Amino acid sequence: MAAKGEPPRSFSQLLAVVLFVLSAVSLVTAVVLPFSRLTQTDAVVRLNVAPLESHLVLETAPGLPEGVALAPTSEEGLTVDAVANPDGSDEVPPAGLRLLGALGTSVWGLALALIAFLLGRIVFTVGRGDPFNPANPVRFIAMSLTVIIGSLAADTLNWLAASAFYDHYSLQPPLEVVAYYSWTPILLGALVLILAEAFRSGRHLARDTEGLV
Repeated sequence: MAAKGEPPRSFSQLLAVVLFVLSAVSLVTAVVLPFSRLTQTDAVVRLNVAPLESHLVLETAPGLPEGVALAPTSEEGLTVDAVANPDGSDEVPPAGLRLLGALGTSVWGLALALIAFLLGRIVFTVGRGDPFNPANPVRFIAMSLTVIIGSLAADTLNWLAASAFYDHYSLQPPLEVVAYYSWTPILLGALVLILAEAFRSGRHLARDTEGLV
């Protein structure tokens, strides 16, 4: 029986190590990114394009100031990446604008680091043959809150960065700033809460059946 259980256990432990490494990489990247943006000479934010104008050649959008360029994204012309000082000239965007443009990604990176670490701890207990460890439901709840709060915080920071960029460079329609919040992380967080309850119920069931073996 022990020999049969060894390969899954080894795989779980290996997966846990991978998750811990991913957590560390995400943490380092999230911390370094804002400082890295401060050393660069451009500022990048994502702006929306008014739906009725999304067919325009955006490089010639009206009111586009000198030193600001637009790059279409993969979202069917509904958004663009606005880049200030794309050529690296002497007109460097304010440091606060460059920093703010990176904070949304940085916050989401911190959230991913914590999620990967917590998931690694859960997988590690599974590898030890203790999937219903009493700490696992708490870890699932922490993961759920991290997904929801991290997503809301990142989306809010991205909106603030786009608003600051828009105002600083006095941009005009068809470019516009829209506060966008994704439902996907919220639904994912709710699913993780269900998993937390399932693991809590499994713990109670395992404890109740211990005396029957």
